[in-house]
Amino acid sequence: MPRAGIENRPIPPRRVDDQTTVPFEPDVNGPLLFHPALPSTFSITTIPEAVTPAFDPLPSTHFAMDNQPQERAEELHPQVDDTPANTDIAPSSPSPARNPAPHARPSNPLQGRFLGTDEDPTLGVRTLHAVVCQHLAEAEELLAIARARMRIEDDLSVKLAELGRHSGARGAQQPTSAASAPASPFSPSSAPAASQPPFVSPASMSVFAPPPSSERWSSLSQGLGTAAAMLAGARDSALASLASLTSSSSTSSSSCASVSTNVHVDDESSLRPTLRTLREEYVALAVHHRRHADTLHAAVITPLQTMLDLNRRYLAEKKAEIDTASENIARFTSEVEARKVAHRAKCKIADDEDRKFKYVTGSDDPQPPSSPAPDPIMVGSRALAPNEIYHIADALRRDAKPKSVVTQLGLYEGVCMGSDLVDLLRKRHAGVSPRPDLKGICGELLARRFITPITGPHDAPFAPNLPYCFGRPMLKSGEPPHAKARREVEVAKAELDAAVDAAARAVGGIRALVEGYVEVAGRVERARLTTTRDAVLAIESAQVIAAGQAWKVWAAAGDAGSVGLLQPPPEQDAGLEYIAMKHGMVKLPGKRAEKEEAEAVVPSVVEAVTEEVGRVDDEGQVVG
Repeated sequence: MPRAGIENRPIPPRRVDDQTTVPFEPDVNGPLLFHPALPSTFSITTIPEAVTPAFDPLPSTHFAMDNQPQERAEELHPQVDDTPANTDIAPSSPSPARNPAPHARPSNPLQGRFLGTDEDPTLGVRTLHAVVCQHLAEAEELLAIARARMRIEDDLSVKLAELGRHSGARGAQQPTSAASAPASPFSPSSAPAASQPPFVSPASMSVFAPPPSSERWSSLSQGLGTAAAMLAGARDSALASLASLTSSSSTSSSSCASVSTNVHVDDESSLRPTLRTLREEYVALAVHHRRHADTLHAAVITPLQTMLDLNRRYLAEKKAEIDTASENIARFTSEVEARKVAHRAKCKIADDEDRKFKYVTGSDDPQPPSSPAPDPIMVGSRALAPNEIYHIADALRRDAKPKSVVTQLGLYEGVCMGSDLVDLLRKRHAGVSPRPDLKGICGELLARRFITPITGPHDAPFAPNLPYCFGRPMLKSGEPPHAKARREVEVAKAELDAAVDAAARAVGGIRALVEGYVEVAGRVERARLTTTRDAVLAIESAQVIAAGQAWKVWAAAGDAGSVGLLQPPPEQDAGLEYIAMKHGMVKLPGKRAEKEEAEAVVPSVVEAVTEEVGRVDDEGQVVG
């Protein structure tokens, strides 16, 4: 059965300390305000007596809706007879095909289409977020239009009420002679009373007959009861406010009763009845415009505003979670890259230390040379003796000033810089002027493994800026460098594996967040489409109902096809004649005047007869 009506979701009061938010998704079976297109198969729902209104309406009025004109209602929303042919099934019982199980959720067409790529897992989320935000902006534009229309209706209500505030409002005191006045089809008594039922009365509210197992139908009944209680509670306040307005108006105009239009007059030439009915209808129109404004506020503005606030906040939270996860992925990725670089550096250091250790111990050369190189070592113009190089190494070890050097592996002690060794050789061999010869001696010491570089590869040429030690290098802690380097490689490998695992978990987590965001976006879009559709239907229905009520105000009693509610002024001839007869200063002929005139004519007639016939005696008889 196609849905028809206005859905209005009651807004629960929001607690300040409540940080938990859920997306606003009004039920598709939410409370329906009355709409003339509702089929007659709907059942009346019992209205709870004590329900706290979800919002505070304006003090003097309240939104209400009444039946639309049937012709306009059928034109806008034609009746659709979809009662099942089987008479054994109750008309109000929904078919299983049209009402799925309460917990069965339709599939989300968005799932699987916004997961992004391996390089950019949030690409689909950013695209979907832009689309959803654009749609919410459109709903906000609809909200702005509804608010502008509500302000217009409010202004019209105020201005129309001002026309009848002082002398034309209903409920003013009537004189006792008004009861004997003839009833006119256009008199105020035939006009719609100010205490007419609201547009939506508890008896006129109809809803679907809910299946007992549906949770969504229970919220419909609760929301409907809230709306009915709001209407019933605001009706009395609106009538009381209107009565106080009219009583104050009649009091203010009592001092000028001679020109007041608030009392009944029997002057058949006066415009007071016309003025009174005109102002009364303006007051009635003001009430209808006020109801129209309140209807827009309750059925359009409040649901739209609530939907926008809750859904935007929930989307922002979900998007923030994805952004945070994306930042974490970027951080984890950079950390993985840094761990890879550190691991490669540790591996290089460990390889150098292993080769250095093998070079110093001779384990890399199974047959080390047992004698020095045959070529002589030249120092200046002379060659060193075969065993002189050993004496030079011992002298340098005694004379060198050891230093402490901190490297990537740790602290070394007993270290000499290459430049210090060259200076010691210059002092020992003062006659040797060419510096390259001194560096050549240090190179021979390095080649014959008397000195070992602390940093760098073992086969690198001698450099004055590098630290060297005599014999096998050893850390201050007593641990060989190659062993510590290998242990640091294992630590770096474990850190790299941990960083890779954390990045993998972050990628898996952001995929779950993306799927959750897509699900939330689908729910938000459903809520937006449902709320905006109901809001547009509410705007249309409220407008049609307001137009119908305005027509009823101006239409003649018992005749919905003509306009003639105002008391027309009297005709000119009848009005002038009434003025002449009621207020004229010259007396018109009457029965007494006719009798006096007849008595004045009798003596003259007697004289004429006497002269003709004879005389008349004392009794008026003719003699002779």
